[in-house]
Amino acid sequence: MSLADEEMAEAAGLVGAARGIRRSVGAPPPAGERLDVGRITRRACEALGEEAVASGE
Repeated sequence: MSLADEEMAEAAGLVGAARGIRRSVGAPPPAGERLDVGRITRRACEALGEEAVASGE
């Protein structure tokens, strides 16, 4: 796995972890972060596949 892939996998894991924490407390993502989170999630899905991003791998 290249460094870029490793960084994308780490980003996907962090986004997934943050999503899980927000869901556990019933809080939506902050309005100021929604565009960034969406952009990161889309790029991670393109690079790693949707299943990997959904599972936080």
